[in-house]
Amino acid sequence: MRTGDQTYIKELNTSIVLNLLRTHATISRTEIAKKSGLNKATITSIIDDLLKASLVEEVGTGHSSVGRRPVLLHFHADAGVVIGCEIGIGEVRAVMTNLSGDVLGRWHEFTKDDRPETHMLWIERIVSHAQNHANLTPLGLLGVGVGVPGLVNYKKGTVLNAPNLRWEHIDFAAMLQERLVTPVYVDNEANAAALGETLVNPEESMDQETLVYVSVGNGIGAGLIMNNRVLRGAEGLSGEIGHMMIEENGRLCSCGSYGCLEMYASVRRLLQAYESRVSQRVTVEKYVQRLEEQDPVALQVLEEMGHYLGIGVANIINMYNPSYVILGNQVTQFGVVFLEIVRKTIRQRCFVGSYSSVDLRFSKLGEDSCAIGAANLVLRRFFARPT
Repeated sequence: MRTGDQTYIKELNTSIVLNLLRTHATISRTEIAKKSGLNKATITSIIDDLLKASLVEEVGTGHSSVGRRPVLLHFHADAGVVIGCEIGIGEVRAVMTNLSGDVLGRWHEFTKDDRPETHMLWIERIVSHAQNHANLTPLGLLGVGVGVPGLVNYKKGTVLNAPNLRWEHIDFAAMLQERLVTPVYVDNEANAAALGETLVNPEESMDQETLVYVSVGNGIGAGLIMNNRVLRGAEGLSGEIGHMMIEENGRLCSCGSYGCLEMYASVRRLLQAYESRVSQRVTVEKYVQRLEEQDPVALQVLEEMGHYLGIGVANIINMYNPSYVILGNQVTQFGVVFLEIVRKTIRQRCFVGSYSSVDLRFSKLGEDSCAIGAANLVLRRFFARPT
């Protein structure tokens, strides 16, 4: 960390003021001084800079029992935009948000294959569409965040291994940044989605709690938030619960091991189990329709999947004692019946759960959770305190 550096001190003070503005609908210079501990001269200088940068607006005056009424300040969330993308098997989802994380646009594209170049081409096209709006804002496009299902060196933006995509050692951030000429940040999709949850649930102070986001789609991954930070592990590779072994001599997984959780509790495995019993290919949408029709085979495979996922979630609760477990990705389409199946297994299998309550729920973001979280990767970098 830099110390005794005037530039660093100014950046730090600006970050403190800007984040106070972001968390208040309106606030005066005097209130900022009180809450930050900075003197009025420093506040005045910082606010002047933020006004010039279009990050702050003056929006009228507040109440005062004595003296002049204070000028109220408002964070200008529409000063710029960011883009968040999720790379899936054969598809790309993306959102454009303002600086508060409010979604301004959505895209969902299917790709002809899963080569890195194919996915980069689609992201380029999405950014090109979004650029029309970005060019109308004072700051423009601030960056692109990308969530990838697999092991990611988030500091370098390198995908080390994404078995379901068959990617290995892909310098995705550097390659995409060269094409887009804008900052690109890449992280594991479950980590990104977990950060997205802190954007949409501020009223519950989730950023101050222990939150686990469990992504259940073609694969399974988890992102863990503690005190508003992602718990990444020594090399940033934590959260691969889809490769938690639950059957010693179980099915062969794409990672090369056997008996991994995602071979029993992923949406892909659920569809395979259903198709093998009805001798018919189905999409997720078609399967959900069968569930709504109370198809007994659809209910049976859902019960099996929920049981195995409950075992995996019970293990997570035993290890981390989280306040919240959020289930996201395709699994959110399966309804409250599925949640109850998972809860039932947790009650049976979780030791910690007998002594500490955990709030198990579906993500409010549905299938956009990773894309919105990826957008938050950019926002967190933009608003981060200097180091």
